[in-house]
Amino acid sequence: MPYFITRKVFLFPSFDLEEKEREKISKFLMLLEKSGVGDVVSKYVKNNTEKGGRPNSNYYNLFATVLYGFAFKKSTLRDIEDACKHDLRYIYLMEQTQLDYSTICRFISKVISPNEEEE
Repeated sequence: MPYFITRKVFLFPSFDLEEKEREKISKFLMLLEKSGVGDVVSKYVKNNTEKGGRPNSNYYNLFATVLYGFAFKKSTLRDIEDACKHDLRYIYLMEQTQLDYSTICRFISKVISPNEEEE
């Protein structure tokens, strides 16, 4: 009997977080909402796909994920990329959108760095 070959196929995997973790993330997101940082990020949101191409990543989710990563000791962009693939908290923050480190890098250089002095 094969033990390692047979796998169950999940068409809709469950990414349900524990209630305690969801509360922590909700508090974190509420803090971001009240800080007004969404107004700064909204200047860069352009999901105009009339001329073709893919829509941009959700910049609000991306900002929250990057900030969450740096706050909880994900010190490199590749660490954040890995967390977005394997850590349920990051998957929850990104709403199951897969990121790569170059997308995170472009977001930081395009949105966060120019506004680092913003209050």
